[in-house]
Amino acid sequence: NMKEIAVDIEKAKEEQERAAAAEADAADRKAQAENEIKAAKDAEDAAAAKKDQAQKEIEAAEEVEADAAAKKVQAQKEIDAAEKAEEKAEADIVKAEETIKTAEDNIKAAEADKSEAEQKKADAEAAQEKAEAQKNQAGQDIEAAQKAAEEEAAKKAQAETDIEKAKSEIKAAEDAIETAVDDINKALSDIETAQTNKTKAEQDIKDAEKEAADAASQKTQAEQNMQDALNAQADAQKKKLQAVEDKTKAETEEAKATEDAEAAKEALEKASDEFKKIQDDTLEQLYQDAKDKQNEIQKALEEAENGELPWGKMDDLANTLIQYTFLQKENIREMDALQFSGWESNSDANNYVLVTYEKDGKEVKRYFDYIRDSETG
Repeated sequence: NMKEIAVDIEKAKEEQERAAAAEADAADRKAQAENEIKAAKDAEDAAAAKKDQAQKEIEAAEEVEADAAAKKVQAQKEIDAAEKAEEKAEADIVKAEETIKTAEDNIKAAEADKSEAEQKKADAEAAQEKAEAQKNQAGQDIEAAQKAAEEEAAKKAQAETDIEKAKSEIKAAEDAIETAVDDINKALSDIETAQTNKTKAEQDIKDAEKEAADAASQKTQAEQNMQDALNAQADAQKKKLQAVEDKTKAETEEAKATEDAEAAKEALEKASDEFKKIQDDTLEQLYQDAKDKQNEIQKALEEAENGELPWGKMDDLANTLIQYTFLQKENIREMDALQFSGWESNSDANNYVLVTYEKDGKEVKRYFDYIRDSETG
């Protein structure tokens, strides 16, 4: 019947509305999931970029560390070389000082030999002069005197040779002293150079150690950045997977909601078709009733005496027309929802039917009356 079909229509409408709401909700969640997937992808890309940057920073820090270590090793070599050069220069100074001492001792010995040779020369010259004097004055044996003179001359010559030798030794000693002084000066210069190189190398080591420390700190920070990037990447991937799962779930729910909506639509269309068929049948029945009652009224008018009007029959026709109007134009699907007060006849000018019903959750009251058409009845 119409009441049951009307209930089915309302249920179908509710199902359709629920399905539409579920479909919209699933679409919203699908869109949200797609946004989350995009956000997760962006986060994943950003994390990958940070990861690459951190790797570059780690590699750069390691290069600085390696360079600093190489500089430190080179500086240590330079320090070792400077210390060896310093030790060699100090040894050269000691050797030169020993050479100077030896030369000075040689000079003293040579000067002593020279003095001794000069004394011997003087003695020889004195003896020679004495022998010549003895030869000339005393008249002694010429050969003996001559021999003594020759001996003294030989001693003089030897003394002169010794003097020249002593002079040569003094000159050699002085040259050795000069060379030793030059060696000392060179050794002092080498020591100064070695100390300068050592100081520079020590500063290079400090600089290299600072560079290594800075590089280690940067490497540590870069490694932390790398770990943060890896964590962010993992988190983004996790969110992405969850978002993909949510999207898949939303698509499944959306498909089901669409299917439910289609089913609800079909159910509504079916119930509406059934209602329309019954409504059409009811309208047809009411229309036929109205035609029959109109014919009855016409017949009653023809048989009436003294022009008496069949008000009861006309009231019944009006009632049928009111039902037809509500069913066709007001779309009242349940005739039981209409409450007819019956004809209220207070006077000739105040006759009506009060129809009460609910529409959109509100009570509605409608008043109806009719005027007889004398030509058609």
